[in-house]
Order: sequence, then structure tokens, then C-alpha cells
Amino acid sequence: MVAALVAVGYDSEGLRGILAADGDIPMAPADLIVHERRLAAAAGPLADVIAVFALGWARPTNALRTALGGAALDALIGSCALVQDGRQARAAIRLLPHGDLWIAADRRPEPGTPGHALQVPGINPPATLLAS
Repeated sequence: MVAALVAVGYDSEGLRGILAADGDIPMAPADLIVHERRLAAAAGPLADVIAVFALGWARPTNALRTALGGAALDALIGSCALVQDGRQARAAIRLLPHGDLWIAADRRPEPGTPGHALQVPGINPPATLLAS
């Protein structure tokens, strides 16, 4: 599964290249508009994977099958990391590359909804500073 993500270019450099983000990915409404434009400009398999795992957006299951391959997609759905809803799939978690590490975290709450007490935040500026 990780090999399929790396093969499509979903790594720290891939995120920086498309979203111009290093570490935490800003998710304010204005940032989401910028991310959407950048993903549209870089349309393709890597953009689809970033949209799903970094931003939590749904993408067509067929596009993800093309990006990751059938075996990896089936493994992600079987492990409940991806959830299918009709012809769309959406990540149930955030999965972000950070250097040589893969950070799995809860998805960010939808704008205007509070998080929960046991939410795992993932990569953020204080965690990055602490890791340094």
C-alpha cells in the first residue's frame, strides 16, 4: 500500500510541489480555494491521492484505482482507511508523508463542527517543532 502511494509521487516532495505546503496543510476556507486551484492545475493521479488523503475530499473510485492500482485500493478499502460511497471514495483518516515517516491521524473536522476529545491531530507546527 505504501509502495503504491510512493509510486504515484505521494511523498513530502509531492505535497510541497503541488500544494506548496511543508508539514501541516492549512485548511482555512481561503486555503481550501487555493488547494483546489493547485490540484486542478496539476490534475492527475497524484492530485487525486492528495485530495483524498491530505485534504479529505472524495474522488471517483476509478480515478483512485488508476492512481494506486487495484490491489492497493482494495487493501485501503478492506482496512477501512478508504470508504466507498457509490462511485466515490473518501479517506476515513488523514495519511501524510513527513520525511521518511507516514503519519496517520483523524480527519480534520468539517468547518464549523467541533473536534472530539480523543481526536489525533496529526502533523502541526508544535509537533514539528518538538520533533526537531
